Amino acid sequence: MSEWREGLGDAKFEALHAAYEASLPAKLRQIESLARQMREANDDSLKDAAGDLSRAAHRLAGSAGIFGFPALCEAARRLEDFTTELLLREGLPHRGQLRALDDILSRMHEAASPR
Repeated sequence: MSEWREGLGDAKFEALHAAYEASLPAKLRQIESLARQMREANDDSLKDAAGDLSRAAHRLAGSAGIFGFPALCEAARRLEDFTTELLLREGLPHRGQLRALDDILSRMHEAASPR
């Protein structure tokens, strides 16, 4: 984050940071929507749904890290890892995996909440 701040200057970075923070609710709604699609997927559509969720989590992890949201970055990375594991397995997620997904999503919301 300090590299970005130094490169852009404090005022510009703070403006970008504020805009990013304001965009977090929409980013989390998108993640929730993709997670819902994955939960509702069948055997044929699970790989696409999990892949979409994995890519969204990857983007969020990167941007959260840049803008100084380390807990959100970590939760998004956990979500990316979770979906990557699903892509490597056969069959639909079981109940325990869905509970783990809910836990990760809850942590993401907590990490994105204004302090």
